[in-house]
Amino acid sequence: MQDWKGFAARAKGFVTGQKHAKWLLLLGLAGIVLIFLSEAIPDKAASSAPGAQEDMAAYTKALEQKLTQMCEEIDGTGKVLVTVTLESSRESVFAGDSTQSGETREETGAEKTLFQQTQEKEETILLPGGAPLIQTYREPKVSGVVVVCEGGDDVSVRTKVTMAVATVLGVSSNRVYVTR
Repeated sequence: MQDWKGFAARAKGFVTGQKHAKWLLLLGLAGIVLIFLSEAIPDKAASSAPGAQEDMAAYTKALEQKLTQMCEEIDGTGKVLVTVTLESSRESVFAGDSTQSGETREETGAEKTLFQQTQEKEETILLPGGAPLIQTYREPKVSGVVVVCEGGDDVSVRTKVTMAVATVLGVSSNRVYVTR
């Protein structure tokens, strides 16, 4: 019991001393400043959003250039301008472990009844740093395409361009508009 009383007396003397009180106040203020600074530094997740927008813009531009080159090869199109609209951004598909468990039970008696219950559970695989393991990426779906070409007023050219763009992108022809 004497040890606790001695410890309490020393702690009280430490806190009440002028020199130690200044150090405690200084350390407390430094801690508060660090807390405010940590809020001012941008989070990695928030800073990745502009990069994703740049990737989408680059993907859209590359797609438009490929379609422009392809459409210019079609007879009668002339000069071509293509604009592509995407439904969403690129999606990440995470690797996961699937677990299935099942239970079957049969009751005998006047009637035979069969019960079956299946439960499926999937857990995402995490890398050592805690980030999820990405299995693959899904490219964004195209929601619409506008093709402006010099031959866009000719029905046969319009049909050829519409079918070519719809086939290359895997979209229905009603999502492709061709005009002059």
